[in-house]
Amino acid sequence: MKGRTGIFGGTFNPPHAGHIEAARSCVEALSLGRLLMIPTNIPPHKTLPQGSPDSAQRFEMTKIAASLVPMAEALDIEIKRLGPSYTADTVKEIRKLYPKDTLWLIVGTDMLETFDSWYKPQDIVSVCRIAAVARSVDDRQRIIKKARQLEKDLGARVDIIYNHVTEGSSTDFRTGRKRHIVPSDIMRYIDKNGLYNAGFREKQDELERKVRPMLTEKRYIHTLGCRKMADMLAQRWGCDREKACTAAMLHDITKKLTDEEQLQLCKRYGIINKYAPHEFSQLIHADTAAALAEDVFHMPPDIVRAIKLHTLGSEDMTLLDKIIYLSDAIEENRAYPGVEDIRKAAFEDLDNALLMSMESTLANIRQKGREPNPQTARAHDALKKSISCKGEYNGA
Repeated sequence: MKGRTGIFGGTFNPPHAGHIEAARSCVEALSLGRLLMIPTNIPPHKTLPQGSPDSAQRFEMTKIAASLVPMAEALDIEIKRLGPSYTADTVKEIRKLYPKDTLWLIVGTDMLETFDSWYKPQDIVSVCRIAAVARSVDDRQRIIKKARQLEKDLGARVDIIYNHVTEGSSTDFRTGRKRHIVPSDIMRYIDKNGLYNAGFREKQDELERKVRPMLTEKRYIHTLGCRKMADMLAQRWGCDREKACTAAMLHDITKKLTDEEQLQLCKRYGIINKYAPHEFSQLIHADTAAALAEDVFHMPPDIVRAIKLHTLGSEDMTLLDKIIYLSDAIEENRAYPGVEDIRKAAFEDLDNALLMSMESTLANIRQKGREPNPQTARAHDALKKSISCKGEYNGA
């Protein structure tokens, strides 16, 4: 008997309200008798963030998500197949399972627009139709334009599905910005199995409560922006999220102190004042904040070091050092010429973004008729040399 089957793939890391709303909309609009939710094993188009659940755990979460959608079930064929999960291989397997069904591959607008760059797109459209989920009028226009091209080039058949806008993504959940988008049944599984740094947000909330009285209102807003940026960069570059967010929360905890209070902390912790008089108020807080982070907050050496280096950098910066330095410089509340370019670069080439940031700082200091601190100048020169060597090597 001929049926109607939808194929909905993704990393589902984790499944959230947007996935569920799209799945329900497709079931209703296409009168599906079956919707297959299929988590990838290894996505060929992107790298799973560090700390992601394994494929078996993502499959279990997908099973829970499928239970919330009429006619839906989770299928683990890509996980069992091992290796990269190519859609062309998956739809061929589904066709063997349901040889008489009309099949739809469900994709979002962005995925549709890159469809012709996928692995064997011609094989996919020869097996199934495409259901493109549109969340706005703009999406519809983009889909129509792309559908016409795919129809001409590949003979694709594209159906447009409307669903309600669900703000948020799996990335928003993982960074702690929109935890509410994951249904409670899936959250229980996440908490029970300690996924996505279970307890991470609670620890950050507790640290925030302790740090808040130590900051002015303006500094508090900056600190939250710095933590947000540090979290995103940590996930992008494979750094420990908790350490990055913690260092960001603590990096300015002595910033509001007077020069006299800063000197008292220097005396207490044996900090040698290495700054020129015009630099003291602006730079000493990095040293005193690092000292308090170690003594009062009992932070490990790598977090203490990142806090200490967040104003001047060094010639041998670790990944955590770089992320905190950059997060302080480019968090969303910063506004100065070139900051948008540095933000963009930070997610494409971390060292290049760091070099851009240092050059911006050095230029700003020299415009004021002052010479930069030698430590930053040395850090800049070492980084520039390192990038140059990498470029020569890559070009060989």
